[in-house]
Amino acid sequence: MTEYFVAQGSTMLQAKQQAIGWVGRLIARQASLLAYVDVFRYCAVITALIVPLALLLRSPSPEKPRPHLEA
Repeated sequence: MTEYFVAQGSTMLQAKQQAIGWVGRLIARQASLLAYVDVFRYCAVITALIVPLALLLRSPSPEKPRPHLEA
């Protein structure tokens, strides 16, 4: 990568610094992507665990009418 920056007109020192910066940005971008993938995976697992629980919930039975007590 250093050769690319030298070919673009940078000095050797600048090219090394630019190459290090480029690699750092590449690593940061890949780390961000992996973090998003992890969060998506965790959300999918949590959803997969919660859906069966939601299916186990019963709807409340309708209340039976109470007889009126007249005074």
